[in-house]
Amino acid sequence: MERPFEDRKRADIVFRKNRSAVVVEVKRDVLTEAALSQISRYMDNLRREGVPDVEGILVGRRVKESLLKELETRSQLQLKLLGRDIPLELVLCDNCRTCNPASHLTCGVCGSQLEAGHRFRIRL
Repeated sequence: MERPFEDRKRADIVFRKNRSAVVVEVKRDVLTEAALSQISRYMDNLRREGVPDVEGILVGRRVKESLLKELETRSQLQLKLLGRDIPLELVLCDNCRTCNPASHLTCGVCGSQLEAGHRFRIRL
């Protein structure tokens, strides 16, 4: 769910628990310095609102090489790539109804054999 701030900017997703928060910014394709600047502003907004422990997760299909070096210096930010860290093809377990990566043969929750006919693809 989008989270609006006082400056009228909106973070894609913000998870909050007690005095901590995680901001998630999702891009359909390449993560750039602009995306890093954007999530950094959202994280700063939360800190100004009194949230002391703020982390961020940038999600995209690819990342610019120059951004990788910048992310190494920011311990409060994580990078997740679609298709590598986040599966885009899933299979539903008939037994426990849990979604699993399509590359798995058995359910990670109940251990049941996964059926190929229950696959679906996430589209962004």
